[in-house]
Parts: sequence; C-alpha cells; structure tokens
Amino acid sequence: MPSIWSKIKEYWQWFLWGKTPYNQLSDEMKRDARRDLYCRLFVIANAPYFATVYGTFTFSMAVATKMGDILITRVPEKESCRKSVGGMCFAVYIVLHVITMGAGFMYITVPYYMYIFNSLYSFGTSLYLRFQ
Repeated sequence: MPSIWSKIKEYWQWFLWGKTPYNQLSDEMKRDARRDLYCRLFVIANAPYFATVYGTFTFSMAVATKMGDILITRVPEKESCRKSVGGMCFAVYIVLHVITMGAGFMYITVPYYMYIFNSLYSFGTSLYLRFQ
C-alpha cells in the first residue's frame, strides 16, 4: 500500500501539471499546462470573491422568487398587475443583492485579502531584513 505522502505528491503533481510530469511535456503542452495552472491558482486565490458573488446571488434570487410566488396568487388576473409584481420582485432582488454583496465584501472578502496580503507582506519584509 502506498504511503500517504506519495499519494499527496501524486495528487499535487496531477493538480499542477496533469498526468504527465512537466519535464516530459513538449513546448506547446508546457505552455498549455502553465496556462491551466495559472487559471487554477487564480480561482483558488479568488475563492472568497466567487463564493460571495454566488452566495449573494442565490440568496437574493431565492427571496425574490419566493416573494413572487406568494404575491402572484393574491393579485387580480390582469396582465398589468402581474407585470407590476414581476417588477417589484426584480427590485427586491436588486436591493437585496446590493446589500448582501456589500456585506459579503466587507465581512468575508476584504478581511480575507487583508489577512493574506499582510501575512505575505510581513513574510517578505522579514526575508528582506534578514538578507540585508
């Protein structure tokens, strides 16, 4: 049975470059592998941003849809009344989305980036001062 570290190394190798080791790739495949790696690292680095955007969208859409389902059964059968309910639900969605997106950025995304960049900055500064 392979050790856990060899499995971790194998999965890390696969995550970075794919099934084939990087030094065995052709020049064109190396370029594609680097581009794929940069894309993966970009998504990982911006995961709090993507999670905030997706979470606020689903929350706002769920509230607006539920409100539309409740209100549409209570309005008269006229088309103009139904359109006004749709417009009101869209307005509720926009307002909720703006509020939750702002709160998500203030309490999730910005603190995450401040923590990461302050840690990197202090690490870089300590290295710089050590080798000066």
